[in-house]
Amino acid sequence: MKNNIIKVLLILVIALFSGCGGEEEEVPTPPVSSVSTVTGVIKDVSGDPLLGVKVSANGNEVITDINGTYSIEVEVNEQVSVTAELDNYAQNSRNVEVFENTVSNLDLTLVLVDKIVDFDVRVGATIITKGATVSLGASTIVNEDGSNFLGTVTAKVSFNQVTSSVGREAFPGDYVGLETNGDETVLQSYGFIDVTLEDENGNLLRLADGETATLTYPMDVNIATTPATIPLWYYDVVQGIWVEDGIATYDAGTNTYTGTVTHFTTWNLDAKVARAAYNSCIEDINGERVPSAIVRFQAPGYNRTFIHNDVSGNFSFINAPSGLPISLSAQVDSTISAIRTFTLVAGESRDDTKCLVVDLDLADTFSSVSGTLIALDGSVVSNSQVLIAYGDNIISTTTDNNGVFQSTIFARPVDGKVSLTFSADAQGTTVNVKQTYVLDTTSVNTNIGIIELKLSRLVGCVNDSFGNPFEFTGEGDGNVIIDNPYGFSLPGAIIDATDTDGKFSLYLPLDGKVHTVYAFSDFNEETAFQNFTANLPLIDLGSSCLQLDTLPSSDIKTSLSIVNNASKDVQVKVEYQTYEVNIDNTSSVYSYGSLVLDYTSSGSFSTLTYGDGIYLVKLGLMDGSLDFSDVSVSIILGDQIDQVLTVPVGSTMPYQGGEWFFFEIELYNGEAKIKLLNVLGNLPS
Repeated sequence: MKNNIIKVLLILVIALFSGCGGEEEEVPTPPVSSVSTVTGVIKDVSGDPLLGVKVSANGNEVITDINGTYSIEVEVNEQVSVTAELDNYAQNSRNVEVFENTVSNLDLTLVLVDKIVDFDVRVGATIITKGATVSLGASTIVNEDGSNFLGTVTAKVSFNQVTSSVGREAFPGDYVGLETNGDETVLQSYGFIDVTLEDENGNLLRLADGETATLTYPMDVNIATTPATIPLWYYDVVQGIWVEDGIATYDAGTNTYTGTVTHFTTWNLDAKVARAAYNSCIEDINGERVPSAIVRFQAPGYNRTFIHNDVSGNFSFINAPSGLPISLSAQVDSTISAIRTFTLVAGESRDDTKCLVVDLDLADTFSSVSGTLIALDGSVVSNSQVLIAYGDNIISTTTDNNGVFQSTIFARPVDGKVSLTFSADAQGTTVNVKQTYVLDTTSVNTNIGIIELKLSRLVGCVNDSFGNPFEFTGEGDGNVIIDNPYGFSLPGAIIDATDTDGKFSLYLPLDGKVHTVYAFSDFNEETAFQNFTANLPLIDLGSSCLQLDTLPSSDIKTSLSIVNNASKDVQVKVEYQTYEVNIDNTSSVYSYGSLVLDYTSSGSFSTLTYGDGIYLVKLGLMDGSLDFSDVSVSIILGDQIDQVLTVPVGSTMPYQGGEWFFFEIELYNGEAKIKLLNVLGNLPS
């Protein structure tokens, strides 16, 4: 339970102490989160940016600015579906790879709808565009909620084939479909139709349940084969995949395919193609591997463009179509490699060791950064975060066990400068250093050498209750933790393991303040604390190990009385594990959680009776504010007068943990002792 208390304390104060870097420039530590960002530009087919486009992903929505740009937060996942919508344009959607601590990019093109037709819902309509036909029966359209609709329907209809340049830009998703049996297949598109139905006010309409519409697709002259039937597929914007639903039949007389659908979205006429795989590489004119490039796979009815990112220059394409003549090329900026042509066999996984060559010098285009982090005592700082910012982009890396970091390769910024933030927060400090570097122009990698962080390194040891070295394995509740004068303050200043000799080592800011180090094993054991001052690069506690002492148990209960002497209403919260507590002579057994008691300024109080253990008591204001001026609350432990604690707090005090003050009490054998408190002042011994 002690470990739970410590974690609660750390969470409460993690935002309070954001850096102690001395004379070094300090920057905020970025939050650790499973949320990342996708940015991009939405444009029309002429390349002009589009203002006011609704971009949605993972349930979030944003609107593009005057430059057509957007930035949207998404959950970290391998693939995220991003959808763009604008009135009078056909919807477009693609998947993008998203990784933690990176900004992913996805640009989309929207195409104006081909035809906008108004018709009476009681009559229906047949709409023709580019040889494709959409037939809507009389009185088959209803409101979105299924209620009857009477009036004028506005139909917005588009048809495109992916063998055209416009069709390639407008095609949603990848060329992968989900079959009716649940399997995935590669698709060859014969064309796709997009239909949107609205009323006079722009509200969406739909086909009534049980009704259908007829779609007719003209044959794509760039595709040689005409199967008797081809499946119909609709695009699922949530899953980011085409879903099989229906079939279209070929008419040799009209050279068209016709089928029916039960709802409207983007409908794709696709033949199933056996999948294959293709693996190769990209290099520059000097034979150096290119880490990032646009790769294009094109075949009749198939067009896949993706950005390959791999420091080795390798790329893999696992959903390549078999049996179709493929054209392959790679592009960096405006430089395009020679086109490679080939045909894959069904089920084949071809390894092509002859790289595509892009006519550029890699050192002019890409960069990476490496270096070493050390503390003031010369020890390496391992598992520490390094953030690299260039332009509007940020990538993250960490130091290894030798304190060395190596970034992935990124596009060289125009000004040739990068800003690096070094943060030792992984080892319990908030020391951050931000510096700007000019990238090497003769090499892809820029080694910035040794960076010295203003840290104190604390080394010590822990013994068990018998005086033997205590080895924390990282399992259970075993911890070593540091406190400073404001309470448990160093976020993450906690290690879950010591070596076989019970020794530990951790970093903290060289701040010249008095700190306390504690060691814990489990709920029934604790150690006497040891104080030290963080005024030296290396603080060695030597042979004076922290001693774990067993805390016996007893059945004697101890009372805790809370009296509100404040001019404001306060709230007291007690954190506990499973134990018996008696509140005003009513006994209850609680599992780990919290018990909240509210007190008004009238001076009311309650008495709680606890069993042995260590409990966290937190004090807050019921109005949720941080103004603790004129607040005075007495905590009386047992019948011991010297254990009366009065908490005076001024509005300018910088020590409150969020909306709470907190302290820890230990109850044993009918006696109570205040162990820890995050308020400075005259504390009981």
